[in-house]
Amino acid sequence: MNTELTALQNMADASELSIVIHEKISNDKRVKVKKYFAHIEGKGTISPVLDYTNLNYFLLGMFNAKKILAK
Repeated sequence: MNTELTALQNMADASELSIVIHEKISNDKRVKVKKYFAHIEGKGTISPVLDYTNLNYFLLGMFNAKKILAK
């Protein structure tokens, strides 16, 4: 498991929303940037395919939205 995937999964685990992060597999050998997406079992994919930084921002937004809605 790579460190980016581990870091994203740790961020998802902190949200306590049962989010699982998957790496997008690309058969195009020219693509050098790894892409990821977020998934919730039983609900489906909840994010577009994004690079590490943008998926991190997406998860941060989900985390903040959860805190706002819980008030």
